[in-house]
Amino acid sequence: MAKTRPTGVVSSSGSCAVGTAAATCCLAHGGTHEVAGSFGRIFQKYGRSTSWFANRAAARANLPAGVTWENYYYRDSYAYELKYASSASTNGRANGTIGIKIRARATVHAVPATLTTAAPTLFTTVTAATITTAFVRWNAAVQSHWTGKHTVLLGAPKCPGRYPISFSVVQEANARRAHVSFTVLDMRHPNTHPVFKLALNNPTNPRFATAQALSREWRSHAKKFNLGDTRGTLVFAHEYGHWVGWGDEYIEVSGSIPNPTNPRAGTVIMETRGGSNKSVRVAIRVINPTQVYQRAKGTNVEDIDISVGNATSLMGSMGAPQTHPSRFVFTIVDDFIRLYNQDNYRGAKTAFCINVV
Repeated sequence: MAKTRPTGVVSSSGSCAVGTAAATCCLAHGGTHEVAGSFGRIFQKYGRSTSWFANRAAARANLPAGVTWENYYYRDSYAYELKYASSASTNGRANGTIGIKIRARATVHAVPATLTTAAPTLFTTVTAATITTAFVRWNAAVQSHWTGKHTVLLGAPKCPGRYPISFSVVQEANARRAHVSFTVLDMRHPNTHPVFKLALNNPTNPRFATAQALSREWRSHAKKFNLGDTRGTLVFAHEYGHWVGWGDEYIEVSGSIPNPTNPRAGTVIMETRGGSNKSVRVAIRVINPTQVYQRAKGTNVEDIDISVGNATSLMGSMGAPQTHPSRFVFTIVDDFIRLYNQDNYRGAKTAFCINVV
């Protein structure tokens, strides 16, 4: 992860004539920063409910009293390049742009030999050229699912404006310059194999353990991408959301989910969903950086029920048609406002986010 924070670059170029009133003259300016260390600052906690299975409506109605709050478990520090630019104007508004770039390093995944030996036909060889080609598709997915979805309404004494956010991912060979690193494989699901599809859900089958291991190997996540994942590049766009500061909003009632008491260190305990304790995450607690929310609620803390409405959310179950709530970019908004104030107001909390639209 890149940890450095270069100073923002501020340009004094502009078209305002000498003597123009400061209140109506906005000079072109901008800044480029390496952002890191946003862990748990905006996306803070998950809420769990033990009554969800018995009475989902009651669990929703009782938020936050009906849930137990636990720290967000994602371990990695978020890191990305944030570049913003404002246009010069003489009308007192300085619209601009925000660009988020992630430099990603991808290497060939080392599949356990026991799996390639057991089911060699499920695997296709991945080369450096394969990965370079994949980056073109991955960046296209990021553009499709993230760019143009959110605009920051900036409030500032002299030059407020609209700042649409664009996103990209580029291939980075240097591990020290990369914001994220992951491995790549190309594998079909074991349910396409004539032998292992019979063993996959049959614990009495002698190949059950191997089939389960193959299934786990097939699944993509933020540290490993499978080019044979039937969800295609959509899963890359989802994991990209983690890299820019947002957590999962989907609900599963089987399997296990990280349930740490201390997400920064120690062992992550895997809690069985739907097990004896009948506990499942139903809510998230976040910091909402918008003036509109804070004025309406009298607080910047927002508790969001995720037991409904997550089916089509990009950070939820990723169903169609995709939805992209403004909260997905709250970490970016918080970083942008902080850096904008650093570059233009010597760090004073002068500029602010009116809203995200």
